[in-house]
Amino acid sequence: MNMLFKYLLLTAGCFAIFVLLYKTEPVDDNVTKSSRTLIQPKSSKIQLKSFKPTFFEEWNSCVAQKFLAIPMTAEDFWGSFEKKSRACDHDTNVTQHLRAIPLQNSDEVKYAILPVRKTPNDVFVTLGIGQDINAEVKFQKEMQNIGLNVSFYGADPIVEGNSVLYSTIGKYFPFAVGEKAGFSTASVLLDERYINMPVVHVDIYYFLKDILDKNVIDYFWMDSEYAEYGTFDIFYENGKLEQLGITFCQMSLEVHSPSKEQKEQFMIFIKRVVEEKWFGFFFTEQVSHIRMWIFNFGSEYCVHKFLN
Repeated sequence: MNMLFKYLLLTAGCFAIFVLLYKTEPVDDNVTKSSRTLIQPKSSKIQLKSFKPTFFEEWNSCVAQKFLAIPMTAEDFWGSFEKKSRACDHDTNVTQHLRAIPLQNSDEVKYAILPVRKTPNDVFVTLGIGQDINAEVKFQKEMQNIGLNVSFYGADPIVEGNSVLYSTIGKYFPFAVGEKAGFSTASVLLDERYINMPVVHVDIYYFLKDILDKNVIDYFWMDSEYAEYGTFDIFYENGKLEQLGITFCQMSLEVHSPSKEQKEQFMIFIKRVVEEKWFGFFFTEQVSHIRMWIFNFGSEYCVHKFLN
């Protein structure tokens, strides 16, 4: 009995000490909440933005100074865009950081970054073929040299000179792609000159989501003869493309010689891109229109795949 009594007494004592220690140890609500926050999945935006490289932040600060800090008219904004954009490329060593390769076609240079992390298949979309796939073919060879496959999809309303040509590398679609679906007048290349003619349009969101059924576009080249002004929304945070769950990584964009109203649209577009710090625009070339190459720094997939 004495042994049993001692055993029970010892057990009760240990339990009492445990209870006292537990109750006297302070619980910091802030620490608890903080710990929970760390282990909870982050929202996609917080997670994606954390992967932006330092040079992009420096570049964005540069273009913010040049395009946001100084008030200017849309006319002056358009006229000075190439010089200011190129200056920021130079000052932040964009060429060295991006390692983009130039791809020459008949009248211009496109750019592309080859993947540093391989995926089973890369997706390439051309809107506005213009009877010229020299740059696409060169890109295809570059990818083949590193053992990677590319699926090409191209759309142009002019069948002659585009259908057979683009079909040598991928899938051709005989219509224009723009902001809205319908039947309207568009500027198209025919017999080596641009003319206005009625064409069928498919809206860009339906084309990417339903026809192509792609959630990620690795390479996106858009030369759609003024249709770009209606599709600037694809670059915006919380825009329709993001709402549909579609991401594109790299784009060669041609912004065609604008009217006064379109220059206003262009200025609003660039300022919003700079403010949102999601995309970067580089290698600007200004002739009668503006060509630029754009990268999606807001996507974890894009940054990891192409910039490591």
